[in-house]
Order: sequence, then C-alpha cells, then structure tokens
Amino acid sequence: MGMLEAMAHGLPVVMTPVGGVPDVVRDGETGRLVPVDDAPALAAALDGILSDPGRAREMGLAGRALVDDTSRLDRVADRVGDVIQRCLQGSGDPGRRRPPTA
Repeated sequence: MGMLEAMAHGLPVVMTPVGGVPDVVRDGETGRLVPVDDAPALAAALDGILSDPGRAREMGLAGRALVDDTSRLDRVADRVGDVIQRCLQGSGDPGRRRPPTA
C-alpha cells in the first residue's frame, strides 16, 4: 500500500523525508518522518505508533483529512484545466475573439 492510500484509509505513516514526502507527511501530525538509513529511528517511530493507539488514530485521521483536501483540490484544478482547454479550442465561449476572415 502506498503512502497516500494508507493516509486515505486513516492510517498513520512512517516515511523518510525524500522527494515530496515532507510536503504530505507532517511529522507528529499525520505520521512520522525518520532519517534515511536510521534503523533505530525507524524502530522508535513504529514502536511509538504501535504503543499509543489513540495517538495513532489521531495521526491517521489528520492524514485522511489532508489527503481528502488534496484530492478535492486536484478535482477543482482538473475542472479549471478543462474549462481553459475548451476556451482555447473555441468551444463554449461566444466572447472569444476569432481571427478575421479574408
């Protein structure tokens, strides 16, 4: 299961801060970020989540809310992109300037 899928299911995640992960995983809020190649930090993060189910649930719910908000934003962006495409193609926009005919 991928990071976003886990978060969408309300599960806290433990990740390394590489690529875009820090933009999504907020350490201590939606999951835990641990340094790359740091097995003790990974073990401690996993132990912390497993030993405190209440806190794990809070992080999972925060992650779900974040992913839900992001997917709504993506849908809005897709719709705006569709409108722009239609306008550029000249469909559905009677006010669009058309090149003069010879």
